[in-house]
Amino acid sequence: SCVIAVNAVVMSLELDYPGPVWTWVENAFLVIYLTELCIRAKRQGYMFFVSLDTILWNYLDLVIIVGGVFDLWMQPLIHLFQSAVLGQETGPKNSNLSNITSLLKMMRILRVLRLLKLLKTIKPL
Repeated sequence: SCVIAVNAVVMSLELDYPGPVWTWVENAFLVIYLTELCIRAKRQGYMFFVSLDTILWNYLDLVIIVGGVFDLWMQPLIHLFQSAVLGQETGPKNSNLSNITSLLKMMRILRVLRLLKLLKTIKPL
């Protein structure tokens, strides 16, 4: 839950102070989230996909993380392949694919809802 809170702060800072360093920070968060998702999936087995208690959060995390992997790792490789091998100049800002990844980036805000769910489990003093 600490990682989610720090990520929320970083996302707000990213809007106020744009720069190239945020790509590295986003990659670090993605590695953390991907590792956590793989550990949970390994621990829960097939119940990861069917348990009624956590199914919504598990699928939400899965969609957000797969979207992040596509946006941060696969899409640059696709553009590199298109320009280096096929000789096509691609404009990543004007494609339908770019619109989809922008939507997935906005869905990252939903992780904060998970933090709120975790805070509900803490008993008041």
